[in-house]
Amino acid sequence: MLRQGRVRTNGNGHAPRGTRRGRTIVLSEDERALVLAACERYRQLLPVYLASSQPELQLLRTVLRKLS
Repeated sequence: MLRQGRVRTNGNGHAPRGTRRGRTIVLSEDERALVLAACERYRQLLPVYLASSQPELQLLRTVLRKLS
């Protein structure tokens, strides 16, 4: 039984392609600067030499580029 208002997943916790909807988040200049600083600090904690960190690192780079 599916709950109303929830996206049905394909069994692995991910929604099928095309069913996710993006939301625009409006941040003030101070909020944007704070999130950017937090992301930059977090990037320093990632063990970038591990292959398992590469997808997370790429996502973080994308977020940093959008916030810059």
